[in-house]
Amino acid sequence: MKKILYSFVTLALLVSASLFAEEAIKYQVFESDVQIVDVRSDAEWNDGHHPDALHVPHTTILEGKGFFELDKNKPVVVYCRSGGRAERAKDFLEAQGFTNVTNLGGISDLIVPKKGEE
Repeated sequence: MKKILYSFVTLALLVSASLFAEEAIKYQVFESDVQIVDVRSDAEWNDGHHPDALHVPHTTILEGKGFFELDKNKPVVVYCRSGGRAERAKDFLEAQGFTNVTNLGGISDLIVPKKGEE
């Protein structure tokens, strides 16, 4: 019985810590027609991402895959860890006819600073 109770308490603490961590991060808000694309790896995506982002690793984009659901005539913003992969993805998307692609840089550039951290 003690093991079950211990497991339940541990699980509850892990879930609440996870929820608190997600609540603590606030991301930039974009207009509804902006398409946000996270071009980082699966592991990076799983560590956290913009809540409205579509995940398409830059390697997938550079292979000519994974971006077909994007509208070429609507704004697209791409980001990665620091901006390098996002820039390569941006260049590729523009070569495919996308007319309004912006490299936002790294994921930390999308985080809204907490009051007092500006």
